[in-house]
Amino acid sequence: MWDGDLTEYNKPLPRWWLVLFVLTVVFGVAYLLWYPGLGNFAGVSKWTQIEQYEQQSREADAVLARTFAPFEKRTVPELEGDASAVRYGRSLFLNNCAGCK
Repeated sequence: MWDGDLTEYNKPLPRWWLVLFVLTVVFGVAYLLWYPGLGNFAGVSKWTQIEQYEQQSREADAVLARTFAPFEKRTVPELEGDASAVRYGRSLFLNNCAGCK
């Protein structure tokens, strides 16, 4: 028989593998406790992607409001002569309208 001399040894894992495994399990448990991931459990931090999205949307809306505030009360002929207004308009057109032309 060709495999008659095979033996199975009970060799322990290298220490760094064992440490890495334990750290991975500890990290996974801590992560699932801190963030939502265990069914209906909301996590200790109460973080939700909806709240994060709403916060980022508010921040983006505030930036847009500050950016376009100088142009709100002006007429179109006034905006045509303003180089920064034309630059913003060109950028808006290229980002939103040029693809459909």
